[in-house]
Amino acid sequence: MQQVMIEEINPDANPLDIFRAFSSEPYSIFLDSALNSTSLGNYSIIVFNPFLVFESKGYDIE
Repeated sequence: MQQVMIEEINPDANPLDIFRAFSSEPYSIFLDSALNSTSLGNYSIIVFNPFLVFESKGYDIE
């Protein structure tokens, strides 16, 4: 079974620059919610290399 890694990083780091380091990984995704408002955007999420992938087109799911 693969392990999940969660790591908090320097809050002054630019999330887009961090994502660029992982952007060549399979299925890399960057969810950017880092707004200037702390009540609306506290986190940016970077994910890649999932253990399971669902693909769909129309009514077909693989």
